[in-house]
Amino acid sequence: MVKKMKGRRIMGFSGGVARRKFGLRKINPKPLRMIWLGFSFFVVATIAMAEERQLQDTDANYAQAEFSRACASCHGKGGRGDGPVAKSLRRPPTDLTKLSKNNNGVFPVTRLYAVIDGRVAVTVHGSREMPVWGTIYTQGIQARMSRDYMSQGLLDSLVRVRILVLIEYISTLQEQ
Repeated sequence: MVKKMKGRRIMGFSGGVARRKFGLRKINPKPLRMIWLGFSFFVVATIAMAEERQLQDTDANYAQAEFSRACASCHGKGGRGDGPVAKSLRRPPTDLTKLSKNNNGVFPVTRLYAVIDGRVAVTVHGSREMPVWGTIYTQGIQARMSRDYMSQGLLDSLVRVRILVLIEYISTLQEQ
């Protein structure tokens, strides 16, 4: 059936005729847009929360793995200074769970950073059996990455991040 409406030929029913004939109502697009925006926001928020949770899990696992790799052989998995290598050392390793307690309830971030990094001499620490992790991390990164693409500032930043990850993990081991 061909109809002529307002100077145009239209095949089939026009919108108004179909609505009257079949009892259809005209749909207002604004509420549909709001529903679509709400649904889109929900999906994006759900994905973002899942990714954030995965990153937190990854960060926690990375920190624990870094501690296990770098510190646990001397300080033990729980940080109490009872690692398998501890008995062979002249001085027993520090019990990392008591750092805050031994510092009047304040976690000694700056001091711990200096001890772990080790590139700046820490005179109070005495002779050093503990590895100089700042140098070890620097050499490890340089071995994996080309010097052509890395400035000294970027290298120092990457080393700093690894040390801070360790410090953050050690802060979770503190006894109350």
